[in-house]
Amino acid sequence: MQGLKSGYIRNEEGVHGERWQTLHDGYFSDPRVASPFLDSIEKIINISYPSVIADLGGGTGFILSELSKRLSLSGVKLFNVDISSKQLSSCDKKQIALIKTPVSKFTRHQLKVEDANVLLIARSLLHYFGKSDLRHLLRHIRCQQKKENSSSINLPVFSALKILNV
Repeated sequence: MQGLKSGYIRNEEGVHGERWQTLHDGYFSDPRVASPFLDSIEKIINISYPSVIADLGGGTGFILSELSKRLSLSGVKLFNVDISSKQLSSCDKKQIALIKTPVSKFTRHQLKVEDANVLLIARSLLHYFGKSDLRHLLRHIRCQQKKENSSSINLPVFSALKILNV
């Protein structure tokens, strides 16, 4: 995938700490800004009861950390999937397992939970791939799910899947 290592990713890989928290008016670090997304995830969790939640392109682990503050996630395995070592190193929650890999190469097997009910989430990911690689990425993510017992939430992904008929 050409978009995988685009200039955007190279620019953001090294951004972390205080500087990361100020980018985009707190989009990546302010619980108030993330609240609508977290509310949506919470609804899906309460309906689907996942045993695994994997945040694709999760960066610092902010979304998973906020979810664990809001909900009792005992027994739920949390995975933060990201390409950036620096972003992943900012995730200091012991209950969140880190997987360093591009999302386009991520596989369900990396979670080591083949038959689990997996919830895949992603908040800020699709723009890195551009039009030419988006269809391939969305198909890839969809293939990592088992339709009968997995869920996925990313409203732009759902919309894109419908539009692209993936």
